[in-house]
Amino acid sequence: ALRPRPAAADNPGRAAAGAGLVRPGALRSRLVDPRFGPVLAQQRELLAPFAMSMALQPDAVALGYARETTFARADPIAILEVYERLSGFPHQAPLVEGVSYAELVRTEGGAEVAIRPAEFGEYTEEQAARPTARIERVTDDTPMDWAWGHDLADGRPRLVPAELAFFQYDYRYGRQQRAARRHGAPPRRHLYQESSSGCAVGSCLEEAALYSLLELAERDAFLISFHRALPLPEITHSSITDPVARGLLATAASRGFRVHLLRATQDIDLPVVWAMAVNTRAPFPATFSAAGSGIDPVSALRGALWEVTQMATERLTWDRSDAEPMLADPWLVDEMDDHLRLYALPEMKERVTAVLGGPEMSLSEAFEGWPDRLEQAAGGDVLGALDYVRGRYADAGLDRIVLVDSTTRDHADIGLAAARAVVPGIVPMCFGQAQQRVAGLPRLEAALVGTPSGKLSPPYDPHAFP
Repeated sequence: ALRPRPAAADNPGRAAAGAGLVRPGALRSRLVDPRFGPVLAQQRELLAPFAMSMALQPDAVALGYARETTFARADPIAILEVYERLSGFPHQAPLVEGVSYAELVRTEGGAEVAIRPAEFGEYTEEQAARPTARIERVTDDTPMDWAWGHDLADGRPRLVPAELAFFQYDYRYGRQQRAARRHGAPPRRHLYQESSSGCAVGSCLEEAALYSLLELAERDAFLISFHRALPLPEITHSSITDPVARGLLATAASRGFRVHLLRATQDIDLPVVWAMAVNTRAPFPATFSAAGSGIDPVSALRGALWEVTQMATERLTWDRSDAEPMLADPWLVDEMDDHLRLYALPEMKERVTAVLGGPEMSLSEAFEGWPDRLEQAAGGDVLGALDYVRGRYADAGLDRIVLVDSTTRDHADIGLAAARAVVPGIVPMCFGQAQQRVAGLPRLEAALVGTPSGKLSPPYDPHAFP
């Protein structure tokens, strides 16, 4: 059950009770130990043009990263991201294993509980047949594992595919798959290829749910904007007064990159910024892109700028010959880094800069009324902020949100909660052309009518998100 949580005085989306989690040194002294962990080490990136901290946990799929103005501020955020990664597998969550949607519907009340898999987007026959495919096509009769969540609007229990609830889900760990493999069955391929988009931690479940929805809205807006390939409103640099954002813009400019700040918000009315760094000194690397979202437009701006400035300033460990084969065959775009490398090629510059040329506006004009209107609706409560953001989803036709509580004892022991929102109909962030799950999404299809992509069939061009 979600309940009211008094918000911090300086941030309506953060619970006041969790302020100690980001206090400098607090998590480091409790959790970092090279012998026993749970965080084995914390490293500081000395080549980045700002404070960048990384945290390492045993068997983690990725480091925890944080970028800030000082290492004291970055260190606890990196540790929190490590704990976010920890929520990617159902360590403690109850599952329903090896049952198809059709079978669930035939059970009493099953049609009201389970979300039909097709509502999360589908793969085409061509994608599934490609050598790079790591997925299988799903029908109503495909047996799969399911995870429990709750409808964010009314609290009713819901079942969603386990691979959508937990981005590290692997069938080889399920009871039925282990038994099948003992009898010689091959490992099962994924039914979905997920990223960590929408995984979030907070000092309470309400806070984690809020930031899950903010991140999902960011990725959805970026993808719709990219596939529409129409000019977006551009935020003028002169309207930006935040010293951190201005410093990041200057840092990118010192390396020859002009950063375009685009209002990427689509039908989910939340602040989303697409930061596109365009090389003005050399043809290669041509462009880098990143996105940010937040309750406060300044935090959305900073989020996008931290990431794109790092890409624009770090030394490349690869050259254009690594990416050139993808020009002739986009099916070779297979991993997350491939997306970045493809759009670093000057031959792809015209495709990604198709979103430039829109009307110029100030930051306050781009996100008029933010964050004031959320603050007024929230009334000093994180649950109120969550309800307001949920309402923005409902206005976009996304009125079913299933919240999966992925909190483990490891989270609870340090005062954290973990969650992932699973939203039927939203555009998912997937990497690899064979894994791009954009077929069968009516909301996306409607957004593409009258645009260059509207004449194409899925999958569309590989996206430029890194």
